[in-house]
Amino acid sequence: MKKLYYLGCLFLIALLSSCLDGREEYWINRDGSGRLEATYMLPAIAINKMGGMDALRTKIQSFFTDQGKVTMTHLEVTPKNESVFLDIKITFQNAADIVDLLSGSKNNNASSTAPDTIDQLLGVMQAKRAGLGVAVERNVDLRQLFPSGILSPNSSQVRDRHLEYIIHLPIKPHQSNAHKLADDGKTLEWKFPLAQALKEPLHLEVTAPIPIPHWLIALPILIFLLIVVVFFLKKSRKAKNAQR
Repeated sequence: MKKLYYLGCLFLIALLSSCLDGREEYWINRDGSGRLEATYMLPAIAINKMGGMDALRTKIQSFFTDQGKVTMTHLEVTPKNESVFLDIKITFQNAADIVDLLSGSKNNNASSTAPDTIDQLLGVMQAKRAGLGVAVERNVDLRQLFPSGILSPNSSQVRDRHLEYIIHLPIKPHQSNAHKLADDGKTLEWKFPLAQALKEPLHLEVTAPIPIPHWLIALPILIFLLIVVVFFLKKSRKAKNAQR
């Protein structure tokens, strides 16, 4: 019995050795629309807990169908060694819909239909007004994805494993806790070692002004030009009447 127990432990450790890598990248336009591309390398044991790859694929499809606010344009769930490769592409018309999507099962009925593993990857996002801008915070707790004790991943298994989040904004934010900035501060990057994610929740925050659409910026100019045209038309009409 002891031999079987240790063999089982070794088997589970081998499955866990794939650990987890993740990358999410967001592009947000000035009008609030945008897209998301997310890729994850998930441990096979976490997928098996949900019934396997087919069950995961079905649950993800149902999740996006149920929430109905964003559009999933691509979904790939394929095995890779002891891991499962997950690739999702999403488009949205309003960035607020992404906040709703990532608001977590406690705040969003639709997200409660997400698979447990996906729900943990999404974490919880909250947004609130901050003056003329909006403050967004996201917390991702992945500690429940992995067992504790003898079966928990060791330092060699999590080495060089990261969780990366990238956001391309149309305007420079007021403040953030991003690890790296690019594109004159409009691109924010967070890169967390997996070892950190297994010890504590990951925290992302950004405060940004609400983008003003280009047409709204041009509107006062158009109104001014319209007033000028009307003024000169009236003046020209009065001059013609005076000549008569």
